[in-house]
Amino acid sequence: PSTGSPQAGLNFGFNENYYVKLVVLNGNTIQLKKEIDSKSMSGLNNADNITVENLDLDGKNVSLRITFDLTSATISGSYAVNGGGFMPLSSAGKSALELPETLLVGRINPNELAGASLAGIFASYNNASATFDTTFDYFNINEVTLLSTATVKESLAKIKIYPNPVQENLNIVIPDQESGIKTISLYDLQGRLIRNYAPQRIKTNMGYRLATGNLSVGVYVIQLKNSNGNTAQIKFIKSK
Repeated sequence: PSTGSPQAGLNFGFNENYYVKLVVLNGNTIQLKKEIDSKSMSGLNNADNITVENLDLDGKNVSLRITFDLTSATISGSYAVNGGGFMPLSSAGKSALELPETLLVGRINPNELAGASLAGIFASYNNASATFDTTFDYFNINEVTLLSTATVKESLAKIKIYPNPVQENLNIVIPDQESGIKTISLYDLQGRLIRNYAPQRIKTNMGYRLATGNLSVGVYVIQLKNSNGNTAQIKFIKSK
């Protein structure tokens, strides 16, 4: 750790005035931050940044992941240390930032590449009081499509859930019981499997009921697959 703001990580945007970044700062902090038209709120953990301090990251391998959710128009970050599982970046009950439409539209300057945004890696000395070394082992971009119920087969297209947000129990209503649900799986927004459910054990007269009381507050995805291999993925919010 040093004074100043030495940092390294991921960047998405189209110049130094329009960007989102997820970085390791000073060897002990991870921050997700956005800046639009050179404007970003000062201070920590507000509408423009999520910051987790007092982490022991010096000399360790840190993996970073930025997720852009076009459905909810949000940006979230997650990180892993020394090959461990990815953990969502969250502070003060906040785990996502609003995704500015400007970043999706891309560059509008006619002298630049119109309609483009760039993703990449970077490191910045940024007035650091001590030297630091950063090595990037890999970088990739993945597009993940969460299917809406409108895009799956008719037998799954009528699925509904309630309540949403949910506290203790999530009800899944399937008007056509002959759709033959074979598997029900729960994922977090980072794509990590939370658990699989045996449909016959949670079946109700109208569909299925999932106990959600032990889940942490956040956004989850429930995936249902029928006997034909068709799937439906539906998001829900776990509240306090």
